[in-house]
Parts: sequence; C-alpha cells; structure tokens
Amino acid sequence: MPSTAGKGFGSSSKDTSSYQTIFEKVKDQAAGEQRSLSWYKNTIHKLSGKYTTDDPITAEKRDSYDDEEEQDGNVLRTTVRQGHLYLFEYKAKSKWLPYYDRFPLAYVFKRDRDGFYAANFHYLQYRTRLKAMKKLQRGMIDIPRNIIHKYLNSHVESLFLDLHSEEWDTSILLPVEDFVMTSRRNRTQFPYDRELVWEEIKEKENDRVKAKAIVKDY
Repeated sequence: MPSTAGKGFGSSSKDTSSYQTIFEKVKDQAAGEQRSLSWYKNTIHKLSGKYTTDDPITAEKRDSYDDEEEQDGNVLRTTVRQGHLYLFEYKAKSKWLPYYDRFPLAYVFKRDRDGFYAANFHYLQYRTRLKAMKKLQRGMIDIPRNIIHKYLNSHVESLFLDLHSEEWDTSILLPVEDFVMTSRRNRTQFPYDRELVWEEIKEKENDRVKAKAIVKDY
C-alpha cells in the first residue's frame, strides 16, 4: 500500500493549559441536555463564524507558508489540503446513492481537478472512530475502504472548517452526522438511521486502507 502524506495542523508551542476546543465549547453550551442535530450544527456554525475566512487566493498562499502565528487554530477555508480534517456541508450529486452524510467530518487524502477524496469519520461508530483517529495521530492510516468518498467541489455548500489537530479527538465525538436518503421519484430527502449506516460499514470493515501518515504543521 502506498504511503499517504498527511499535513495535520497546530503548533506544539501553543499554550494548551487553558485551550478549549470548539467542540468542548459546544459541549459546555449543551449543558448535559439532549440536543437536536440542528442545534449542534447551528452552534458549530455560530462559533466557527469567529474564525478567519480566507478568499481563494489567500487560502492557497497561506497554505504554502510555514507561519505558526498564521496557521495556529481553526480556519474557515475555501479549499482543502491533503492530510487535513474538515467539517463542511454537502449535497450529493447522484440520486442513486442509498444515503449520504450532509455534514461530513472528512480527512482528505488527495485533490483532483473537480474535487477531492476523503475519509468521512461519521461513517464509523464512535468507538471505532476513536481507534482510527488515535492511529492517525500516531502516523498510521487504518480505516475501512468504504468510508472513503469522492466529494465534488460544485456540491459543497459551505466553507470548510479546517480543524486544528487539537480538535480532532473531540470533533469525532459530537453527534453531528446527518445521513439522508433521496427519493428517486421526487428527489425529496429523508433522514436515514445512522445505526444502519454503521452496521453496513462494519460488515465490510476487513477491506481496509492502511498507509503511513506523516502528520506535521503546514
């Protein structure tokens, strides 16, 4: 299996003693109460609105610089980079898909002309997500092949929330997966049970992608 280069982000020199991730802030606001998917998504949108937003040219330039002051923390981006973890909104192209996630948490493997390939951690049960993420942070990709998808740029419906490496552990635990299925008759979308998704992924979990991931700052 070929090596897959990853470029996580965040500076090890950052003072983390009082650092609170966006997802810890969301958890605090939830105050231990049951919250709806829309509440979680709206809260994340509200908090992420405080981050820097790059225009297309600036995004490409900033991604090419090794400037810890500029790269430290979460950033809203217009483009993706290999090896980064993103949250974004998506509307799939094909009505023939049995279901898909409208709010992917995606680790990008590579970009191409019209989109990118990424592993969406929402397709994994929480315990499995955590195991896969721990391996990724140790420099090893070990995930089921069927959680890797092609995402088309033209069907992304938001900016990309590029997550600081210190956010990765907490980001995978929030219940923001938004699986839907589309009616073939009138294109109406209906919620799809995440438990059914996880069961289907688990049935084929032995078909895996394993590779080295070099996790480093920009």
